[in-house]
Amino acid sequence: MNTKYYKNNIIETENVKCIICNGKKLSRIVGYGFDYEFKTNRQEWKSNYCEVCDHYFLNPRPTISNALTIYPK
Repeated sequence: MNTKYYKNNIIETENVKCIICNGKKLSRIVGYGFDYEFKTNRQEWKSNYCEVCDHYFLNPRPTISNALTIYPK
């Protein structure tokens, strides 16, 4: 990945369980990615899959206080 044009922000994260079923079973990582759209940071993000309820989610995910950083106006 060419990160030349990415900002150097470090996004605070928090570990979470599945928000649909409250993580009754451990989820598994199904993919990795970067912020290709807004380029707000250089962090690698993990996409998890909950095998109980078929929900995909980020874990760890950005904290609510970082919403304006990762989703700029």
